[in-house]
Amino acid sequence: MGSERDFELQRVHVAYVQGTDGTLRPAFVIDGRTYADERTMKRDLDEAWEALRRRRIVAEFETRPAEGEEFSWLPTWPEYRDTALDAA
Repeated sequence: MGSERDFELQRVHVAYVQGTDGTLRPAFVIDGRTYADERTMKRDLDEAWEALRRRRIVAEFETRPAEGEEFSWLPTWPEYRDTALDAA
């Protein structure tokens, strides 16, 4: 029987960030399948929201089940934080 923890780690959070033209575009992903535990995943999700809020970056998250779909074309939250946010 799966636990709630298993459920959370089978979800993908895609962050859409508003560009200078006002369009929301995929910016990074928090993929529960890449985390060892739910607590770490939720910490990154909370940290991402807070970092975007502090910088007044308009953003939305789309949460969906991770059903085989890969998002390797998007940076992870740590990659985005360490590159794109440092430039902002």
